[in-house]
Amino acid sequence: MPEHGCHHSENETARNALLQQVAALESEMEDTRAQIAQKQAFLLEQEHALCPLAKGGENPFFLGKICRGWRDFVWSSPVLWTNIHLRVTKKNRKAQTNLLRDWLSRTAGCPLTFCLASHLDARQYENSMKKVFTMLASVSTQWKDIEFFLPDSQVCFDAISTAEKSLPLLTAATVHFSSRERQFSLFSVASQLSTLCINDIRLDRVLAPWHQLMDFTSRHTQMQEVREFLQKAPNIIRCTLKCDAPTWDETIQVSGSVKLPFLHEVYLHGAITSDDELIRGLGYIPFTKELRLEFRSHRQRLYPLLTEKLLQRLYPPHADILLPNLRSFTYYGPSTLDEHMHLFRDMLVYRFRQCALRPAEVDSERATVSQIQSVAVKTVKTSSKLVISPDIQEELDCLVEESLELSLTSILAMPMGS
Repeated sequence: MPEHGCHHSENETARNALLQQVAALESEMEDTRAQIAQKQAFLLEQEHALCPLAKGGENPFFLGKICRGWRDFVWSSPVLWTNIHLRVTKKNRKAQTNLLRDWLSRTAGCPLTFCLASHLDARQYENSMKKVFTMLASVSTQWKDIEFFLPDSQVCFDAISTAEKSLPLLTAATVHFSSRERQFSLFSVASQLSTLCINDIRLDRVLAPWHQLMDFTSRHTQMQEVREFLQKAPNIIRCTLKCDAPTWDETIQVSGSVKLPFLHEVYLHGAITSDDELIRGLGYIPFTKELRLEFRSHRQRLYPLLTEKLLQRLYPPHADILLPNLRSFTYYGPSTLDEHMHLFRDMLVYRFRQCALRPAEVDSERATVSQIQSVAVKTVKTSSKLVISPDIQEELDCLVEESLELSLTSILAMPMGS
């Protein structure tokens, strides 16, 4: 029996020693993994400093450094080279130009998504910028989703314009201009272009297939240009207008009785002087399902909206209901909403509860109004916060419990001139 106890003790000692060795090995492996991770992060940081052609771990140059097997795989996989994010800098412009040429050679004709940005002075570094634009233009048959900045340089414009006749895959484009006066016809033959975002350029200087656009964004554009655009884009579905607008009428109104039957999403960032203007403008977009209005300015006086007249137009007994298809509404700006909360409540009750009934349970006119699903109002006030009486608050809480997405907030703003 003592001999057996001795063997058991020896086995336990050996087992404990083995476990200690395993623990030490695991600790060593964990330290090694941490060191590898640190080295990988350092290499990635260095890689981005030299070659910001892609984001994060998407950079195939970085992946190719892992080992030979990875390098062979990456170098022979064109799809890994189709997403390009290039920021041309003064320090690395020459190396970046060479790397871009190398990069594009590996795309093997696959559709490209790229973003080109630079803060270089085009006049001082015109030759470098010309090379970049010329290389990108040489693969324009592969462009699918692009975003780039065009400096005020005739040389750069001429280089990129060579792509005008070869854009068979282009579906989305975002272009930032530094000159409003140049004629730009790059997109005129883009037969699949459906999404276009233009910043800081006169729309009448841009030649594009307006009739086929479905998603359009314009920033810092004159109102008359927007009006003319809407007349040329009958198939637009989503429209975002961020303009220093003197009036809503000049922004959204189109001539005659023209309607925009497919325009379902509208986002307007501008200025307006009265509910009458807003009501007239909304009358031109009766098919809109999602509406976002943002009226805030540090340079001019803003007028309170969401008043009695507008709220009455949004639900019966008014015969001509505004926005019958509206499902989502967002508003940011000054209002007198707390003076008409009972109308706001009644509008929500009708458009959320009554419109959810089956057509057989309501008259035919009301059955054509869609059920609203979300409402967010942030009202800007100069005197007091939004006031809601307990009975109205209780009704609004009930609507929320029934799944209406509702947000009502207020922020205090200093009066103009204070």
